[in-house]
Amino acid sequence: MSDDHNNQNDHAEPHLPQFFSGNRQVSLAALREQIETEFIAETRSDTLLEADEASRRDMIRQTVDYVLAVETITLSRAERFAVLDLIYRDLFGFGPLDPYLADPTLTEITISGPDRVHVRYGAQEMVAADAHFDDTGHLERVVQGVLSTAKTRLSDSEPVLEVGVTLAGRAARLTVIGPPISPVLSVDVRVHPSQPATLANCLATGLIDQPSVDLLRAIIAAGHGLMIVGDVGTGKTTLLEALLPLISNALVVERAAELRLPDGMPRLTAIPPAPTQPPISFAEQIDMAISQKPDWLILDEVRFDETQAMWRALTTESRPRCLWIFRGAVAALRLRNAFNMSVRRAQPGIEQEFINSALLDRLPFVVLMARQNNHLSVLNICEWQPDEQQPETLALRSLWPIVSAQAIHPIDWTPT
Repeated sequence: MSDDHNNQNDHAEPHLPQFFSGNRQVSLAALREQIETEFIAETRSDTLLEADEASRRDMIRQTVDYVLAVETITLSRAERFAVLDLIYRDLFGFGPLDPYLADPTLTEITISGPDRVHVRYGAQEMVAADAHFDDTGHLERVVQGVLSTAKTRLSDSEPVLEVGVTLAGRAARLTVIGPPISPVLSVDVRVHPSQPATLANCLATGLIDQPSVDLLRAIIAAGHGLMIVGDVGTGKTTLLEALLPLISNALVVERAAELRLPDGMPRLTAIPPAPTQPPISFAEQIDMAISQKPDWLILDEVRFDETQAMWRALTTESRPRCLWIFRGAVAALRLRNAFNMSVRRAQPGIEQEFINSALLDRLPFVVLMARQNNHLSVLNICEWQPDEQQPETLALRSLWPIVSAQAIHPIDWTPT
């Protein structure tokens, strides 16, 4: 880790006293909460979403002036500007974590309480952040503010949300779990670079090498389906984003709108619950995509509990070419067993040969990705084939770097 990341003062908030003296003593935390609560109560959310930064800051200034006058609190000019900035970051940024988001090497933030914040730079191990929220209420206000940009809100009836947001100009996936599922508000933020991923920068960072790029180009050009598999934070979405310019007439289905798509490539995104509209699940959007009969169906990311929609996509008569991300183990046996069990949830009693046929026909190639020694990389590129010892089951045969791109032959994808 660089010296910059070890310097705890780099991310410190502006120095302010914890208490201000007016006609009575008031704490900074209490003042911030009162101003933010008043601002939210008197300002329409749609107005905030449409306003630029200058307009938002002016609206905050008016609320600050009102609260200070009502509470007869006097601040110095420097204190007043610092309070304005802190409140702006609470309402329209990520509060005390904004300085971290300004670091282009930041890739992940986890929060498990107001004073338990960890960050990740690049592919390194998580480290404790020198930042905290005032209390649970402060953390909740900031998180609800970020969620409002996706037009949703955490509640007892919707305690788990996963949405795409923009933080400090960067695409991010925000996963929030609150009561009653979790006794403490838990937040995970996956932050992408400011520029879309390309195969060139994947090569530059070592995520992938040239032979594997050539092999993946050949697989896609030949019209074969492809699974990208790995655990959380192993570069799956980055690689998918870099491959999208190779594909035409595709429809992308996402859990959170975090991919930067090529111009003209349409997307369907799971829609979280909102006061003005019912939610639309990832599985429902898969079904919507199937009905549109695209040449390529891109899914980010399939989980093995969405079996019905997954199986419909694999067996639809329109036969879209599949490029799907799966979150899970990269061990061949575990991957195969997880896929088999998920299909059997959707189709109890289905014979193994039909499951094998779906994999061989629609998702024959697999990219395995992992984090090793503080580095993200493609572990292997493989192909599903009948197991030599047990022909009724499938095994993964390693292709990379053994098989050249010239060995990948195109297939006829004419719908049956």
